[in-house]
Amino acid sequence: MKIYILAVLALLVSHSVIAEEKDFYLGAGIGAIVVDGDALTGGGTGISLYGGYKLNRTFSLETSYHYFSDVKDDPVTISPRMFSLSGLAFYPLSDQLSIFARLGASRWDADIEFSGIDFRSKGGTDLTTGFGFEFKSSDNISWRQEYQYFQFDGDKVHTLFLSVNYQF
Repeated sequence: MKIYILAVLALLVSHSVIAEEKDFYLGAGIGAIVVDGDALTGGGTGISLYGGYKLNRTFSLETSYHYFSDVKDDPVTISPRMFSLSGLAFYPLSDQLSIFARLGASRWDADIEFSGIDFRSKGGTDLTTGFGFEFKSSDNISWRQEYQYFQFDGDKVHTLFLSVNYQF
């Protein structure tokens, strides 16, 4: 009888743990970009699409794709895009609100125009870091406000995004 009660309790506890944990997530965001470099200084807008896996309540692995509008500083225009892989560390402030930090690598590609003429395409792999807040508005939906820093071949790129996540 004791084994039966323990087995039922173990089943109930494991079921409630499995039901509460939503390890995978997808998200999308919109934000602003500022490029601060030797050859170009300018700003624009961008979108971000990402997906991740929560290893536990504290750590996640995330991959993302960023597409930015043209950044112009006459006579130069760049059209940057980026794919990144990052680790995120979360620190819960409450059941709904967490702060987080990001560290990863980004693979970027940019088309460069000079006075309206295609000049060249350039790409590379560089560091990305960031930090922000995540607010959980329901069991499946959370919102992020995030600052992220990238390097494009020595040029500094700063972004500020507002995103929504869906956990499943």
